[in-house]
Amino acid sequence: ALSLSALHLSHSDAPSSAHQNLHFDTPSYMDKQKQLHANAYAPWSNEEESTLRFLHRQGKTVKELALILQRNEGSIRSRLRKMGFIQEENHVHLE
Repeated sequence: ALSLSALHLSHSDAPSSAHQNLHFDTPSYMDKQKQLHANAYAPWSNEEESTLRFLHRQGKTVKELALILQRNEGSIRSRLRKMGFIQEENHVHLE
């Protein structure tokens, strides 16, 4: 049987701070998106939704809207679906 004291790790057994911080050295997907699109992952403001609605009605493409609103194209499509301007995409698997 193991005693509780045998299960306790000493300080030297703990991972070094260099190993603990390895995942912070490489930018995450979200960090990369934020670098590419200033507003990526930020909540949508009422003003941004109004701008999106207006520009979409003017015929701007998703690509154009993404550039103007500084968001990725997936975010634009998602918001347009949420606002009822476009339908859910149907994924059809062809065999």
